[in-house]
Amino acid sequence: MIFEKPSTRTRISFDLAVKQLGGKSLILNPDEIHYGSGNESLHDTAKILSQYADIVMLRTNIHKKIEDFSKYLDIQLFKQSLQSMVDRIRALEPLGNSPVMAPGDPEKILTLERTKHGIPIDKFKYKEYLEISNLFSNCLIND
Repeated sequence: MIFEKPSTRTRISFDLAVKQLGGKSLILNPDEIHYGSGNESLHDTAKILSQYADIVMLRTNIHKKIEDFSKYLDIQLFKQSLQSMVDRIRALEPLGNSPVMAPGDPEKILTLERTKHGIPIDKFKYKEYLEISNLFSNCLIND
């Protein structure tokens, strides 16, 4: 996990989620690695992370950085790892009456329910819901 900015909830939730699913996480500070600087390009950093890590998580304020970084990652490996993680999440026993959901599921459910009941969705919010849902759905092998 690479954090370009301070984070409490995101860092803790991702770190604990990985551990609870039986994995191990490594938190990297961009100032302490060749994150597109020094003798190593962003391409080199992404390539190395793809070879050693199953999943790479980047916390940044600039979405373009995620897009640029992802161009150099082995996306197929990422898709397989993400699909495996989502399958394990969906196989968990629900707590109480709450369903087990993966990222993008709540947005899909909200959109379907609002549409079914004729409740209008603000076009900007709808676009945001679709972007969130598609971001994760496009990463998954099986939706």
